[in-house]
Amino acid sequence: DAVGLGAYGRKVAAFALGSALGGLAGGLYAFNFQYLQPDSFRYDLMVILLLGVVLGGRQSLWGAFTGAALIALLPNLLSSRPLFEAFAMVGFAASLAAGWHSVRHGGKPGFRVLAPVVSMGLLVAGSFLVTSLEDWRKGVFALMLFSVVVGLPEGIMGFVGKSLLRLFRVAGPPLPAAARLDEVLPAVGGGGALCLTVTGLGCRFGGLTALDGLCMEVHEGRIHGLIGPNGSGKSTAINVISGLYRATEGQVALDGRPLAGGNMTRASRAGIARTFQNLQLFKEMTALENVMVALRGLYRLPLPAVMAGFGRGEERLAGARAMALLELVGLAGLAAVRARDLPYGAQRFLEIARALAGRPRLLILDEPAAGLSSPDARLLAGIIERIRDRGIAIILIEHHMDIVSRLCDQVTVLDGGRVIASGSPQQVQRDPEVIRAYLGTEGDAEPAHA
Repeated sequence: DAVGLGAYGRKVAAFALGSALGGLAGGLYAFNFQYLQPDSFRYDLMVILLLGVVLGGRQSLWGAFTGAALIALLPNLLSSRPLFEAFAMVGFAASLAAGWHSVRHGGKPGFRVLAPVVSMGLLVAGSFLVTSLEDWRKGVFALMLFSVVVGLPEGIMGFVGKSLLRLFRVAGPPLPAAARLDEVLPAVGGGGALCLTVTGLGCRFGGLTALDGLCMEVHEGRIHGLIGPNGSGKSTAINVISGLYRATEGQVALDGRPLAGGNMTRASRAGIARTFQNLQLFKEMTALENVMVALRGLYRLPLPAVMAGFGRGEERLAGARAMALLELVGLAGLAAVRARDLPYGAQRFLEIARALAGRPRLLILDEPAAGLSSPDARLLAGIIERIRDRGIAIILIEHHMDIVSRLCDQVTVLDGGRVIASGSPQQVQRDPEVIRAYLGTEGDAEPAHA
């Protein structure tokens, strides 16, 4: 929702498409057998279908094909004890080899290594000790499913594909050349025109007043700091502005147009982008794909045309534009790396690049320096300055006062949901209320005991 995609609508569409395919499969099944009975669709069948998706690999078409072929063979495995014993021993040997390989390359024998070994060991023991394998089919499926989910989260085809790439040293697909940044993120006037107006904003949760009468103005090409102690209402303020919460009173206007609260998708499409305190990346996607998915105004072909292969041109253009944004935040060299494998600082920068993919008028950064090392914090400051120079209005929530003092043109200080000071960084740092509520005073410290 924060990048304007509308997660709810897409989930409903995906569910509807999956249901349609399931209905088609059911119709073909009935046509083939000319007979249906409830016993044909038991719990076991659902587990087998899930096992097939996970076992083959849910991220590729070949994974679905492999999984379907394997589950088609499962009844034969359970009906033939020698065949099942051989299958279980091969699985046990494979889990031992994978665990040993992981430990040899510096990994620790943790849960992800030991769980598949134990599960496949139980499967081997059961293949020799159990009288009737058919009576224990649910347990067999459960052990197999658990082993694959923990040990091979990418499925068999994902593991085989990565192994073949390493074995034959096949280079990945070339990265697209970056587009011109002015095409992707056009610089706006930067003359300080009014961008965001917040008037008398209030937000209550039952009897708790989280925000009370907030007023502030943010101008294009300016960085507006929003600071205060923990629980002062900063997060509530930006949650209301970005549409995550609905205000109980007051108004938020972007470029003079009032925004309807309580809908992040509409706020994003209106021109508001944000990052989060807790990273909200697509962990299984590469850095390039994370930015591509958030690009706006580019994907126009309908889904059937894309599935038929006519979306390659849009995909190439999206890749070039995403590379330009990755260059802006210094991640062009890590474009092909999955988000989960990026260093923490790079993940922070990636979230900013993805937020910029929607060409926002206003960018909200929620504690972007939290947990960063000093070198990464300096890199972050440079990134924010480059974004500001393109005329984008920025709201910065940050506890690092050195970053606030360096970057912010105007600062609003909250305490208890109310504004206690507003002005330049130097002015608010000298304000007695700010010193008392946020920075602390000597009188607030407990006396030292000898």
